[in-house]
Amino acid sequence: MKRGWIGLALLVVLLASSLFTAKKMEEYHNDGAQMLTQAGTCALEENWAAARELAFQAMKQWQKHREFTAAFADHEPMEDVDCLFAQLPAYARQEDTAHFAAICAELSMRLDAVRNAHSFLWWNVL
Repeated sequence: MKRGWIGLALLVVLLASSLFTAKKMEEYHNDGAQMLTQAGTCALEENWAAARELAFQAMKQWQKHREFTAAFADHEPMEDVDCLFAQLPAYARQEDTAHFAAICAELSMRLDAVRNAHSFLWWNVL
């Protein structure tokens, strides 16, 4: 009987840690995706000060939570996000509206993909 209770306790701990991880992944990457969408919009409106600031905040947030994400996420999408973030400052310096907005949109989509892959959704559970 003890083994049954130990097994149940382990399953509860695994469920709780999975829910915690899903919540944190959603929290961390949702804000970054929204900031990047806004940065792209600001760039298209030629508001470069706001675009740079939002993109820098999103990059800073990504770096802050990168280790946590790396512990649970596939590393290939993370490397893609890192490469795109590396390109962003060059386009911001040149004030290349089209490329900056495109990179922001791509980054936003990729952060959403990382977030959705680890959200507690029925299709992720199956």
